[in-house]
Amino acid sequence: MSEIVNANPEPPPFPHILWKQIIGLIISSVIFFFFGGILPVLTGILTFADAWNSGIYKKSGERKLLNISPMAWGIVMQGLMILAYPLYLINRNKLKTREGKPVLFGFVIVLGGITLALAIYQIIFWAMRKN
Repeated sequence: MSEIVNANPEPPPFPHILWKQIIGLIISSVIFFFFGGILPVLTGILTFADAWNSGIYKKSGERKLLNISPMAWGIVMQGLMILAYPLYLINRNKLKTREGKPVLFGFVIVLGGITLALAIYQIIFWAMRKN
């Protein structure tokens, strides 16, 4: 007897569920709002939106530093912007799986640059004031 093979097998479930990622990002945004203010939170939210629209997803089975979900990019951008901002800008084109929206990436560049410049200014001002 021959086996009957289904010509249209059901695709595997999509591992990235939007509502779970948004809830995680909202929780981190509330926490980081009290520690860092509105600019890092907005930059993290825009980074999440850009990563989601560009198809930057965590690939199961790979263990790399940059193999993180859009939610994780948003959270890391909120908390460790000095490291995450340049990493995201440099590696975005390698990580994306579809074109996405260039306007979102433009907002990430502008708002992230302003936020990073203000953070560096605050660090320098704090260090000079301490002496």
